[in-house]
Amino acid sequence: MTLLEVQHFGLPRNKHVLVLLRTPFQAWLAEKVIEAESVSSFDLLYFTQDASAEDRFYYARLAGRARDAKFVYVPRQARDLLNHIGFALRAWPFVFRKRYDTTFFSSIDSYVLNALASRGASGQLVTLDDGAANYNQAGLYFCERVPRRERLYRHIFGARSITETRARIARHYTIQPKLRNIVDESRLKSIVAWDGLPARRQQDGVPKTYFIGAPFQEVLDRHQVARLESYVRQLGVDVYVRHPREHEPLGLVAPFLDKRGRIAEEAILDDADGRSIVLVGFLSSVMFNLASCAKTRVVLVPSGAASHNKLIGLARKVGCEIVPI
Repeated sequence: MTLLEVQHFGLPRNKHVLVLLRTPFQAWLAEKVIEAESVSSFDLLYFTQDASAEDRFYYARLAGRARDAKFVYVPRQARDLLNHIGFALRAWPFVFRKRYDTTFFSSIDSYVLNALASRGASGQLVTLDDGAANYNQAGLYFCERVPRRERLYRHIFGARSITETRARIARHYTIQPKLRNIVDESRLKSIVAWDGLPARRQQDGVPKTYFIGAPFQEVLDRHQVARLESYVRQLGVDVYVRHPREHEPLGLVAPFLDKRGRIAEEAILDDADGRSIVLVGFLSSVMFNLASCAKTRVVLVPSGAASHNKLIGLARKVGCEIVPI
């Protein structure tokens, strides 16, 4: 059973909360934050450009508890500005003339979500982890760049800078309390997600090996992808955990994990059914999130991936085995 290692702030029952989300992991974590904050009334706005089974599963689970909810699907457009306009046109009517005491959200770099959370009518700001983005110190949340186009987009949509947004956060919820996050320690609240499960694992027998997929073509060049695929083929894995945005999976022999709409972490633990777990893959938040549950976590790093050095260092810090290929 999931445990929460947080204070229950006990918001008054007549207080209203706005929940802004855009990934299945955020939705899973938002459920824990709603419980931790003792929220009884909230509106949900879920933005996706994938509309994957995972998106729909976690949206439906949260929407069933919401006072009002809206699922906004905007297919990716070639011109980036059109993506933001498409979401804004569908999102703003949802909050029109509504006032909230608190807004929960992640993806603080999203112009539209940031603008919605920055309204005077959005109340106090409570944020939650956005995967590895929250503790990757080489990433946008820590090294803010403000090119002319970004300044223009912020002006158009009414978003604040990441620095301003971080300063406004009242509380931030994380499942990685030992890693530096986007707020200081006094505002950091820890949620214990999957701790305690190792005690129930079968310690004997052959572990089950899972390959953690990713949208590799977005972060690696074709030569790096080819090396990764070749190495994993030789290594051998039992199950392929496909990423929701992974449109071109590697050509491995292993069957795809039937996640039944759940995030990878929940689906892996259910499929393992007590067997020891070995995780193999590139840099993924799954490698961080299942630290207490996996027997071994092997992060494969293709040569030429120097831009990921900070994240590689964090993976090593939390006990992952780093293998250059």
